[in-house]
Amino acid sequence: MDERNYQNMKVEFVKGATGSESLIADDVRQIVFAGRSNVGKSSTINALVKRTIARSSSTPGKTREMNYYSWTVEGNKVYLVDLPGYGYARMSKEDREHMLKRTFYYLSNYAPLILVVVIVIDSKVGITELDREFIELIPQEVPVLIASNKSDKLNQKERSLQEKKLIQEGYEHRFISASTGKGIDNLRDLLWKGENK
Repeated sequence: MDERNYQNMKVEFVKGATGSESLIADDVRQIVFAGRSNVGKSSTINALVKRTIARSSSTPGKTREMNYYSWTVEGNKVYLVDLPGYGYARMSKEDREHMLKRTFYYLSNYAPLILVVVIVIDSKVGITELDREFIELIPQEVPVLIASNKSDKLNQKERSLQEKKLIQEGYEHRFISASTGKGIDNLRDLLWKGENK
């Protein structure tokens, strides 16, 4: 799709799910966003849809719900699902375990509807053990894409090093910057190509 195809896209908040009984149970395909707290998941969603719809915060651990957004382009609709950030140290052990179980339930039971899980990471930090542990929860049949955010903060040498690491680990990836828009058009195209498979 070229840029003109996105001019009349529609996006709206649908609901925040707090438990398995509140997950959306229809047949609309889903694009899932996950990542450590405060890496810019919500900002990435906002950049993709070209408006501020996902709540972003500088406070780690802010998002506790699974937030659903409907995103329609040229009559085709998908859900964007913003998962709670993981790895927030100040969250209680009980809360972390609850969120982990809820996330695992969702990924396991809704895998047939999930087009891709986009793992948003901080380019300066790179992929972490927490990211790898989360990826282990994702069913093998579900594609994973690493969105390396804040890439505008990297110099060429740092970017090359991070890219080499991602390639060595076998991750499909894109470098983006939600704040400057760098790489966002490419990511948007990639996600919609997946929807049309």
